Amino acid sequence: MKKLVRHFGVLCLPVMLTACSGTEQREEPVNPAGPSGGSVTVTAPAATAPADDAQLDTLRPTLQVTNATSTPSGTRSYEFQIGDTPEFSSSAVLNIRSIPEGAGQTSLSVDTELLPVTRYYWRARAVQSGTNGPWSPTMRFRTRVQSFKSGNQVFDVLTTGTTVANDSRGIAYFGTNDVLPGAKLDDEDSYLSYRLTAPMPEGEVSFVARKVKGGDAADGSFAGQTKVITMQDGGGSASGNPFRVFVEKFRTAEAGVMKFTFASQGNPGSQQVSGGNGWDENAPYYVKLEWRGGTARMRVFNGTTDGGSVKVDLSTSYTSPWNAANPVITIGSLNGDTMRDLRASNVYIGPYARPVSLGTAPR
Repeated sequence: MKKLVRHFGVLCLPVMLTACSGTEQREEPVNPAGPSGGSVTVTAPAATAPADDAQLDTLRPTLQVTNATSTPSGTRSYEFQIGDTPEFSSSAVLNIRSIPEGAGQTSLSVDTELLPVTRYYWRARAVQSGTNGPWSPTMRFRTRVQSFKSGNQVFDVLTTGTTVANDSRGIAYFGTNDVLPGAKLDDEDSYLSYRLTAPMPEGEVSFVARKVKGGDAADGSFAGQTKVITMQDGGGSASGNPFRVFVEKFRTAEAGVMKFTFASQGNPGSQQVSGGNGWDENAPYYVKLEWRGGTARMRVFNGTTDGGSVKVDLSTSYTSPWNAANPVITIGSLNGDTMRDLRASNVYIGPYARPVSLGTAPR
């Protein structure tokens, strides 16, 4: 049994795969040649389950093919390949061999958990008397959507009553049966805080946000409570931190004021302010913060994805890398100035863009 390590440019997590049908051998990576051997002719099996690109509610799928045929007839076994690319050309390719043929159909069950919220590719072929048949057409499946945190990569659904945040305070959870699912930050000292394990000089933070109480007009009870996202190096106060990053939403008479501050190695860059973009109560907004190649950009989209219309778009340049030694990324703030009654779901943090397979909502 060997590790399958995925490197999508997104996630790099170890996972163990086993087959529970027949006697198998595992090698990694191998890309055998096409049909070979003497006078034996073998056809390609046909993949029957799961349906192509199916969203599964499991991390242990069963792969099934309709059996191949051959001339002359004889005893056949099957080889399955599972990989992270349709070309099966990266190091993350697992070959599971010598699966005995079943009656009409042959199945491979994976009895060790795969990565969650991940798209995998797979195919199979029959082998008879040392002759490899052609591969079946490549199929796909997506594993169960669930929260995970590994190193600098985080996906936190926040609709299951739990969080993978390292620290949290003042959170009330609402499930998918609620009209406004997610984690509600009830007070100015509420937060969800994620501690990363290494510097992240480029990256993204994105999540679905809702404002569940109060309007944008001036409200004295919310004075000074503005933070939607805070980033910093380590703990303590973020206000003087050399790697401070703030996404702020103000409640003022001038509706919809947002402010974006991005500091790297003490250089705060520019602090941009946008007005006239009020948030409707209970409506979903997709907040997306990116920093790459000397440009930091914060956008707010209408709806639950970055495919909606743009509501706020602020950007600033930075000259020194954002290489905080101990990055801490917080929904809200550690310093008692969280935007109250903010509700968050589907938080993604990572050094690359949010992978398509994650989506933005539980499925």
